[in-house]
Amino acid sequence: MCCDRYYSRVNPLVIAAHPLESNQFGVVLSNGHVYVVEPSESEGKWGTLPPGST
Repeated sequence: MCCDRYYSRVNPLVIAAHPLESNQFGVVLSNGHVYVVEPSESEGKWGTLPPGST
């Protein structure tokens, strides 16, 4: 193929939750990049029960 030398497979190595921010998690990729992910509409609601579910 013409572009094999430019193609590099990147895989997630680690996915971890933030210990203090329940709406954030980090992803470490096989190429060394680290990304912190926070959904734009989470409003800190991840990891909490919906109202009336207790």
